[in-house]
Amino acid sequence: MSQAIGIDLGGTRIKGVLVDTATGAVGQQLLTPTGGGAGQAWKQAITATVQALQAQAAWPLLGVGLSAPGLPTSDNAAIACMLGRHEPHRERAERAKTLIVNLL
Repeated sequence: MSQAIGIDLGGTRIKGVLVDTATGAVGQQLLTPTGGGAGQAWKQAITATVQALQAQAAWPLLGVGLSAPGLPTSDNAAIACMLGRHEPHRERAERAKTLIVNLL
């Protein structure tokens, strides 16, 4: 038997789950506030969530899966752009020559 950790990186909270990899059953769920999602507080919230789930694991962990808003790098190794994280998204889009679509 084994487990894995799933992390959803949000701006206001980090959601974490501990999953049984054989069945897909969620064993534990955690919500960790990010303190507004800025800088060091955001990083500490991610670390605290992963560490808390690691401590609750009953079986060996296969790894950690991450979900995050944004666009990946061309090799899918990192998040290249998280709109609204570091600067207003319109400025970033203009520099990247990206089309912004407003849905009604």
